[in-house]
Amino acid sequence: MIAWLRDRPILRLKLNRKIEDLEDVRGIMNVLKEVREKESEIDNLIGPIEEMYGLLGRWATCGREDATAEGCETQLVSPPLGL
Repeated sequence: MIAWLRDRPILRLKLNRKIEDLEDVRGIMNVLKEVREKESEIDNLIGPIEEMYGLLGRWATCGREDATAEGCETQLVSPPLGL
């Protein structure tokens, strides 16, 4: 997010501008709206990645030497998500 703002010097200038009237407030609100939309896009991109890491963490324990055979059996016979 910081890199995205860094690449947009116009947004930075608008955010650093002194607020003197309602038009300045409107400009700041538009910039904040843009930032929130970008944040939402980033969340939508990261969500599936976090889910995959969760699945990997749950299923990868069977390959570890300290994992119990009993725990791995239960995980291996569990149906895949969505079925």
